[in-house]
Amino acid sequence: MRCLKKAGFIVAAMFLTLFIACGDDGKKEDGPQNPNETYTVSFDSNGGSPVSPVTGVRYGSTINAPTPQPTRAGYRFNGWGYSPAAGVVGNWAPIAFPYKVTGDVTLRAIWVSLHEENEVSGLSDLIFTVKNHPDLKYKLMYDIRLSGDWEPIGTWDVPFTGTFDGNGYIVSGMQIYNVKGEYAGFFGVVSGATIKNFTLEDVDIDVDAKYVGAIAGHIEDSTITDCYSSGNIYSYSVNESYAGGIAGIVFDSEITNCSNEGNIYSYSDYDYAYAGGIAGYAEGSVITNCYGWGEDYLASGYYAFAGGIAGIVADSEITNSYSMGDIIAGADDYASAGGIAGIVEEYSEITNSYSTGYIFAGADTFADAGGIAGIVLDSEITNCAAINEAIDSSHYAGRVVSDYDFSVISNNFALSTMTAPGAAKFNAADTLSHGISKTDDQLQMRSTYNNAVAGGGLGWSFGRNRANPWRMPVAGAGYLYPILYWE
Repeated sequence: MRCLKKAGFIVAAMFLTLFIACGDDGKKEDGPQNPNETYTVSFDSNGGSPVSPVTGVRYGSTINAPTPQPTRAGYRFNGWGYSPAAGVVGNWAPIAFPYKVTGDVTLRAIWVSLHEENEVSGLSDLIFTVKNHPDLKYKLMYDIRLSGDWEPIGTWDVPFTGTFDGNGYIVSGMQIYNVKGEYAGFFGVVSGATIKNFTLEDVDIDVDAKYVGAIAGHIEDSTITDCYSSGNIYSYSVNESYAGGIAGIVFDSEITNCSNEGNIYSYSDYDYAYAGGIAGYAEGSVITNCYGWGEDYLASGYYAFAGGIAGIVADSEITNSYSMGDIIAGADDYASAGGIAGIVEEYSEITNSYSTGYIFAGADTFADAGGIAGIVLDSEITNCAAINEAIDSSHYAGRVVSDYDFSVISNNFALSTMTAPGAAKFNAADTLSHGISKTDDQLQMRSTYNNAVAGGGLGWSFGRNRANPWRMPVAGAGYLYPILYWE
């Protein structure tokens, strides 16, 4: 009897040992059957120069990246990787070295073209390819939903200098709450680049940074075409703050067929604050066929400048553009707000444009508010329409512009029922700043804009192309005034 009990105990112990070794499901856990078993890591150079395999690697050991790296004519090496999991959109994703070996494996070389467009198929391509090679050409191939805190592409030291074609696809959900340096946007700094056909939706930027825009914080010597952003942009800075729906600050660039729909806030504790539907500040640039349609475009600082297209334009042109929404500039010392630009200076031109929102400028010392521009210096405002219900200012207000000096203000229309509810009142005797009165019914008629200047119109070009960009909205569309052909 004692022998049977002993035998039963031994069987139970053997079963328990087997159960523990196999796991809950009775299957053997991963791991080498022989601790001395070795594996081989092979390298598929994917059209590049051959790379020898690494052999005799024990389970769990790590290897370093092989040297030298492979080469391939017309391409740049972008690391070793393996195919993404089944059902995941994207190219081969680079792996990190040292690489842990758990079995025989083949790693594949990842290349980016030096001359052709590189396809961007997923988030991994944005992170591992575009960011690592900001001088090349890229084309978006799918919609991408971002998650987490986005790190902008391009820095002051290494800006984005390539081409990015959004290809009609959408990047959504970009959030930026922390940023390294002073530049925040999908791109941080863009220089000598082309960005086109790119849509950013549901942007949420709330940062302590100097230059903030949905597309880029800083743009220079670049071409931005057919780009759109929506969402909220908040820029805070102890010093200067530049915030725009497309870019915070723009130099020597062309922005065409671009738009923003959202809220833009630019705050500076002790210095200048700039806010604009397209750019916070634009210098030496041309902005054409664009619109800003935000609920609030607001600048607040010791000095504050807000505009439906740009906070300030210097040596620049804005043409065939419009803004809707409230434009607000509040400052300790001086503020200027305008439906198109807060300040227009240094031989700039604003032509064939209009605004419809409420305009407010308030400051302790003095402020300017105008339906097209707050103040105009050595510049031109021609053939524009101020369709604002109210221009509100603590000091000076004008239906078209508040004040001007050494400038050409010519053939501009203003809504006849426009009011000045604040401390500042319109000076109707100044026919240039006051503009030519038109009723709201007249301002909803194509002939008001399309007729030649000599015939009492504004001389705008209506059609379906970039050279003839205006069209009237279809009945029932919810729009009353001209819109752009590409909308």
